[in-house]
Amino acid sequence: MNIESPNNGIYIVLGEINLLISNLKKPNSKYSNYEHVNDPLLRNFYELKTLLNERTDLNEIDPSTFLAPFLDVIKSEETSGPITGMALTSINKFISYGLIGINSETSSQCVQQIADSITHARFVGTDSSGDEVVLMKILNVLRTLMLSSIGFYLTNSSVCEIMQSCFQIFFEHRLSELLRRTAEGILVDMVQLLFARLPQFKDEIKFSSSLKKLTMKSDATRQKKSKKNRFKQKHQSEENKQENESLPVIVKSEAEIAPSNGEETAEKENQEIDDEKKKDFYLSDSTKERKKSTSESSSSSNRADLEEPNIVSMSETSDTNEKKVEMEQQQSDLETSGQNEDSEYVNPRGIRFVQEGSGSIHVANIPYGLPCVRELLRFLISLINSRNSELMVSMGLNLITIALESGIDHLASYQSMLAYVKDDLCKNLYNLMSSERLMIFTNVLRICFFLFESLRFHLKLQLEHFLIKLMEIIKSESNRTTLEQKEATIDFFLQMLRIPGFAVELYINYDCSLNCTNLFEDLTKLLSKNAFSVQSLLTTNSLSLSALLTIIENIELENSMKQSIPEERLSLFQKSLNSIRLPPSSGYLAAVSKAHNLESKNQNLYKPRDSSQSKLRINRMKISSDSLPTHDQLKSTRTKKRLIFQSIDLFNSSPTKSIQFLKDNSIFSQDGEKFIQELINYLKETPSLDKKVIGDFLSNRKNILILEKFIESFNFSNLRIDEALRLFLETFRLPGEAPLISNILEIFSRHWRKSNSEMFANDDAAFTLAYAIIMLNVDQHNHNVKKQSNPMSFDDFKKNLSKVNGGGNFEEKLLEEIYLAIKNDEIVMPSEHSGALRDNYLWKVLIRKGSMSEANYVHAPAGSYNQEIFNIVWGQTISALSFVYDKSLELSVIQKTINGFRKCAQIAAHYVMSDVFDNIVISLCKFTALSNHSENLDQISISFGINNKAQIACKTVFQLVHNHGDILRDGWKNILDCIIQLYKAKLLPKVLIECEDYLHPEGFIILLKEEAIPITQKPEGSGLFSSFFPFMSSDLSLNKGPTPEEQEAIKNAKACIEECHIEQLILDTKFLRMDSLIELTKALIFTSQINDLDPNTVSVSANSGSGSMLGLNMISGSDNDAAVFSLEILIKLILENRDRISNIWSIVRNHFYTIVINSSEYSFFLERTIVGLLRISARLLRREEISSDVLSFLRLLLIINKKDIIRKLSRQVSFGIHDLLKTNAANIQSDDDWTNVFTILQVYGAAATPPYLDTATKQVLDSKDSKFNETRAQSDEDLKSNITSQSTVDRGYTSDPEVYQHHEIETSTISSAVSDQALNKELVDSLYRPVQFANQYKIDLDDVGLDQHDKKAFAKCCETLNFLIRDMAYVTFRNFESCIHCLRTFVEACVQGDRSKKISKKELKKQMAVQNNKKLSRNKTENIKRQEESDDEEDQFVTSYETISFQLLDLLDTLHIKAASIFTHWADEQKHISLQNSISVDSIVSKLWSKCWCPILQGIARLSCDINGEVRMHALQYLQRALLVHELQTLSATEWEACFNKVLFPLLAKLLENIDPKNMVKMEETRMRASTLLCKVFLQHLTTLAKLSTFTALWLTILDYMDKYMKSDKSDLLHDVIPESLKNMLLVMETTGLFNQDNPDAKFSSLCSITKDRIESFLPELWKDLFKSNSAPPQSQPNEEPLKEIEINNVLKEEGKDKLEQEENQINENSNIQQAKPNNEIKDI
Repeated sequence: MNIESPNNGIYIVLGEINLLISNLKKPNSKYSNYEHVNDPLLRNFYELKTLLNERTDLNEIDPSTFLAPFLDVIKSEETSGPITGMALTSINKFISYGLIGINSETSSQCVQQIADSITHARFVGTDSSGDEVVLMKILNVLRTLMLSSIGFYLTNSSVCEIMQSCFQIFFEHRLSELLRRTAEGILVDMVQLLFARLPQFKDEIKFSSSLKKLTMKSDATRQKKSKKNRFKQKHQSEENKQENESLPVIVKSEAEIAPSNGEETAEKENQEIDDEKKKDFYLSDSTKERKKSTSESSSSSNRADLEEPNIVSMSETSDTNEKKVEMEQQQSDLETSGQNEDSEYVNPRGIRFVQEGSGSIHVANIPYGLPCVRELLRFLISLINSRNSELMVSMGLNLITIALESGIDHLASYQSMLAYVKDDLCKNLYNLMSSERLMIFTNVLRICFFLFESLRFHLKLQLEHFLIKLMEIIKSESNRTTLEQKEATIDFFLQMLRIPGFAVELYINYDCSLNCTNLFEDLTKLLSKNAFSVQSLLTTNSLSLSALLTIIENIELENSMKQSIPEERLSLFQKSLNSIRLPPSSGYLAAVSKAHNLESKNQNLYKPRDSSQSKLRINRMKISSDSLPTHDQLKSTRTKKRLIFQSIDLFNSSPTKSIQFLKDNSIFSQDGEKFIQELINYLKETPSLDKKVIGDFLSNRKNILILEKFIESFNFSNLRIDEALRLFLETFRLPGEAPLISNILEIFSRHWRKSNSEMFANDDAAFTLAYAIIMLNVDQHNHNVKKQSNPMSFDDFKKNLSKVNGGGNFEEKLLEEIYLAIKNDEIVMPSEHSGALRDNYLWKVLIRKGSMSEANYVHAPAGSYNQEIFNIVWGQTISALSFVYDKSLELSVIQKTINGFRKCAQIAAHYVMSDVFDNIVISLCKFTALSNHSENLDQISISFGINNKAQIACKTVFQLVHNHGDILRDGWKNILDCIIQLYKAKLLPKVLIECEDYLHPEGFIILLKEEAIPITQKPEGSGLFSSFFPFMSSDLSLNKGPTPEEQEAIKNAKACIEECHIEQLILDTKFLRMDSLIELTKALIFTSQINDLDPNTVSVSANSGSGSMLGLNMISGSDNDAAVFSLEILIKLILENRDRISNIWSIVRNHFYTIVINSSEYSFFLERTIVGLLRISARLLRREEISSDVLSFLRLLLIINKKDIIRKLSRQVSFGIHDLLKTNAANIQSDDDWTNVFTILQVYGAAATPPYLDTATKQVLDSKDSKFNETRAQSDEDLKSNITSQSTVDRGYTSDPEVYQHHEIETSTISSAVSDQALNKELVDSLYRPVQFANQYKIDLDDVGLDQHDKKAFAKCCETLNFLIRDMAYVTFRNFESCIHCLRTFVEACVQGDRSKKISKKELKKQMAVQNNKKLSRNKTENIKRQEESDDEEDQFVTSYETISFQLLDLLDTLHIKAASIFTHWADEQKHISLQNSISVDSIVSKLWSKCWCPILQGIARLSCDINGEVRMHALQYLQRALLVHELQTLSATEWEACFNKVLFPLLAKLLENIDPKNMVKMEETRMRASTLLCKVFLQHLTTLAKLSTFTALWLTILDYMDKYMKSDKSDLLHDVIPESLKNMLLVMETTGLFNQDNPDAKFSSLCSITKDRIESFLPELWKDLFKSNSAPPQSQPNEEPLKEIEINNVLKEEGKDKLEQEENQINENSNIQQAKPNNEIKDI
């Protein structure tokens, strides 16, 4: 920016001239006695004044013209301080106003004149305060000059002089603190300016020969003065002289105004001598010279530190050697660039600097550039040497900080400056880290941060060195390491880890580098360990946790962003780096700059940061994706590094085993040159290898080849033999035996000589010299040798080596250098020492490695390897978070740790790291305080409500599960544990404790209810003790309600749980991954296991004391309730995931099987298990692919074999099966599945005996009391082999009941291995494989073992059967038999229903009272109440048996009617399958009779024996219609015989019993109708029956029943009806010729006499009355017999048909009335 000078510039100058003239002519001034024409200072001002008066504008005058008088005053030694100060003020004003134009041709010369005059100011001192005012003005002018626009014309030397002047003032302790601090502030501005201008400089070293060096020299005069002495005002000449010697300007007293020339000359000579002796830190740009001069200056510096302190002074000369090097470099640069460069120099502002002559450039006019900045950096680095004073170190650190802040991003562009940073700066900073001064330590860390943030690409090994040192500081237990230092160190790590990509870079560059330590892993472990505190949390603990969380936060942010920084932000960032903003040097310039900024204010408006933008910082490093390693490469490197580190300990104990170990793991090649090279690299580069072991290994003669290759790997070129030997012996320790040493040195000497152009006469000469060096080292530095003899002198050393160089001597100079080097510096093993020796050696090694490829640093983009570093850090972070969360009470810290848990969980979810997420969930569940099972259940809600930390943890853990539950595995157990505790504490929302129920009117029940308070029995008696009993027995804890505080806590707890939305977890399970779903299912199965108590144990506990028993029951009851709750959650989970149930079906099925098979008694848990089984089956049966498995699942209901359990479960099962079949009956296809369904209905509806499962032997046994499932209707052909034929042969075909008694047949045992954990389909199929039995000659099913059934369950199952049978789509040929058997079972139960045994109400109440006294659990009490309620309903249910009987009768009739069509359809299917032309009608009819009609007729006949008379009447009418229906006319004689034997005869036999003793009239009518029906059927099918070979036995059986009926009752009705029926039968039989004695069939020949004899035994007059004339019926003619038979049959048929039609009409009317009632009446029940 160009600065416009004021238009009144000429008046400003004139004003300053007049002011100075007036002061120079003051009366008290020495100039007042002289004429102004004789005084040069006044004469110059008058001349300038005359010149200005002749001009109209200041621009017409060259600036050097009006500046010269003022500069003369400043340089004059005769002026006083005030006058010099006025001149300085004028110069400052001229520069500030811009009166010295920057475009003037003489501007550069003017600037140099001003700088030279100011830095060489002279004045006469008056007093200390006045002198400091002048010095203050000098500093202000120097600052104004440097910071103004014309300051860019300053040369490198001028800048150095200005800087050194400021340094001298600052380091002068005798000056006031204000002046010194002012100098410090001005130095800050200047350093900021110089380093901010770095981008404008080129990396060149031209014109450096005249560069002024910033140096430090010792002052002997200051050494003599005490540090307590201060700079005081004295007027004595000696003291003033002493003061002047240390000031940047010459300050003399009035008596010393005119010293002699001789004194000045002597003074200059002494100054030059002192300058030659001063300490100089300047480092040449030549690497070799720089190293050499560094070592020399370092050694001299050490000595200087011991002798005296240092101060800074100005020097116009420099070291001769350095000047020589610079001149040579300048000359070479000028020669090489002379052809390419123009003969002029143009500065950045466009000003040309023309050559003055043809051969040389006018150096004074070249503006300053990189040389002065480099020199300044070198000097600042020298200030922070740890051996300097604290003031110097602090000043150096502050200015280096300013320098790095201003231009560190550009330092890497200049190799000469970068070399200082890599070596000297980092070394001094590393040494300062051991300082005990907190301020110095903090400043060092600040500088290190700037260095490694910007230049870590070039400082890889230095960064490792520093971080290791800092970690040692954190781990240090020394008293020298303060807590504040540890805090600053941890904060440094915290800031470093916030650098984008830094954590990843640590991992890639160090943990994945073979030759570096695992920095990142070690750092995270250290931070995690330091986050733990012994007592209270300290700042270091919090900072360590913050550092770990910084890594986590960066990973989380990078994963969430997944996008690069916009290019606009990067470009703006680069522009900000390139722009240079300088502080204004004066108020005028500040005003001008402000005006310029206001003009462009619209271009740079402040824009607030968008909150939606990422919090991630910009990665300022340039990233090359080409150099990034792949994940596989990193993994391979990590593995290789781990193996190498494992081999170190092995090598130190056994090198051979270590080498073999590395070979086995493919780290080394097996053999060959490659193996040797790999081994050599391993020996030289692997840290922590024992040097002594390496030496022993190499000196072994077996490894001679390895030794040779090892020595040949060193580069000894241009190294003196002792230097090469020193380098060589750094890598291992020489063995102690002389022959081994000799062998090693021989190979070494040969290689060294070859590397140095055959320097000596032969190899032996080199060997002898090397061996002599080793001996010299021992002689000079071994204490034992020194005690025995004097150390070897140089002459002795030279004498020992005479004539060994091929017969000649070595050069004496060489031997002397070697001798002095060994004498002054022992050849040692630096790694085995400590202190400065070791540190210097390690630093040299570090610098040497820095030039190798292993020092390459890789900048990684943020987020590239986050998963790898998260794998390392997550364990330590979660441990630290858990500890801090547990110990901290501050809300901010708690929130901080919770955020850490959340971010870790988000990262784990991002990378699907289930183990990490499980760990987080487990840790948080621990802090919810819900996993403490020992706590009283009543106190859980209270303690949870007052624990804010527990509530926060609870909200967090459930939020995480909501968001990332699909990756949760083992953590589900802890989540469920917390939920169960909340359930016990009654804190869960209502929707979670509600479950579906088949019996409840609303369709659901609430699991959790209030516990009943046990009733305390008052002891009998009215004594004194009994009167005090209420007070003694009262329990305050039970009667006392919660306090207001506890109520508030409970309210808070419920509000917290409501915010967790736990109910949503079940709904969200449908989105879980399969692995997570399986784990959740397993966890629910684990928690839904009930703990049954041994009744014996309970009784013993009860006897021991009521209190202990109460506690035991509360615990067990709570656990059982929790199991029920977990089971309901499991059921909900299955229903929510029914679309993918196949993956968890097996474990769910096994769990339900385990519950059912292990249930020894009824429990609420078992009931909910059965309800859940039915709910699951109802939902899953719709899925065709698993319908068969679901139906097999239903078979679990049949495993329960205890009738009391079945009865208590019957209602739930009946209602559940009904709902299942209502919606899914069409999905049941298999006949076995239908068999299972009908069997379930029988067991749970009709209380039939279930199969018996022997769990001890794991075999399924058929119950001896129950054969219902195997009993089937069979044909006579099926029975022939089973019926005892001997009975029939011996006694004939009689009606004795014992003939028809069941003969038990042992069935083959069905064995199958049953696992407690698995229920396979094969096993269940074997349970219900039908087994045929012999006897079906009874209409009642006593063999099914019916027990007392539940009335509602019975009615519901009947309704289910009604639904299935009336919709004939469900009843097929395959399940017809099972359906009929089930229906007959319900008929039997209905007939026996009112005779079932019942427990009286008094008995139930008594049982309930006993249970209350024993303080039973809530579920058992409820079950007793439920039983009592069901008993109350029995009285109302008895009347409904009639309705159910009518319904069952109608269902039997329906099956009878549709049976033919069902079997015809089956026949068509069989025909299609077997491809047969036809199926015989006889085979169809045979199957119809045996499988359908016969059992149906038996069922109707059984209802004909019902206790209810109306039911009997209707059943007989249905039976008559069924027997006389047209379809039955196709039956064969054998089948009709079976009809009599299986239906009619058992019916007549059953009616002989006293079924309805209360209504004998109805009973008599029933018997009458039954006997009449028998006669009708006999006469209807007499022709067919007559064909039977057993017709006589059949006829005699009919007569037997007629006889019994005549004798069974004294009623007139039977006495009238039976004779009439016999008459009809006898007449028909006589008419048909059956009584014809001449009948050719033998069976009819004696029928007449047998009949006559049998009838006369109970009706003696009947035969006579019927056949009056003859004792035998009349004989018919043979030719007339067929006609008579046909006519008689026709007549009988016509008569029977009329009666049959009348009876059928009556039956239809009654049935129509009854069919409308059953369903509605049953539903009402």
